[in-house]
Amino acid sequence: MIAFEHVTTKGKGFHLQDISFCLEDGFIMALAGENGAGKTTLLKHILEPDISYQGRILIDNIDIKKNRNACLNRIALVSDVHTMPGVYTVYDVCRLYQYFYDNWSQEILEKSFRQFGVPGNEQMKNLSRGGFFRMQLALGMAHKADVFLMDEVTGGMDPVFRRELWRFMRELAADGATILLVTHILDEISLKCDYRGILKTGQLVEWEEVFGE
Repeated sequence: MIAFEHVTTKGKGFHLQDISFCLEDGFIMALAGENGAGKTTLLKHILEPDISYQGRILIDNIDIKKNRNACLNRIALVSDVHTMPGVYTVYDVCRLYQYFYDNWSQEILEKSFRQFGVPGNEQMKNLSRGGFFRMQLALGMAHKADVFLMDEVTGGMDPVFRRELWRFMRELAADGATILLVTHILDEISLKCDYRGILKTGQLVEWEEVFGE
């Protein structure tokens, strides 16, 4: 579960303005908006420790301000913005990551790599964009995350990858995971998500049930 309760940014820079919503376990929410609407800012409020805001952000009913480590243990981020050393192999990166999580399972990692076709001995710089996303999904599975933040993962990808990704997200949700998808592809929002939110200039101007197939 992920919940925002009247989250309003304090200080300089781009602001979120009184953001409130709750996404329960087992559902997919798409968060859409034009460039500059606040989608990335909203994710940063979850992930970055130095943003000052009023209100509360809860992960599985835990206030992220009060117990940040417990919340981050539950979160997996799948995004283009990760910076990982290009000369490292996929396995090298995984060996670094495992020390940050309490519930790491090498067995689940290996199983996920086989399922997604992730080459563990490949250097990071040689991974395709889709391969990079699959690796991050496997990392989330390995540390038993139950909240997945998906940042523009379908944009610019071929239809086969997008179908595979949606199938996997549905499987995750069926197993009880919470999925927040940041996207600008409106047809996917209407057809495949459970909830839709529209951001505009830092405000959540729409929030509705969709329950697509």
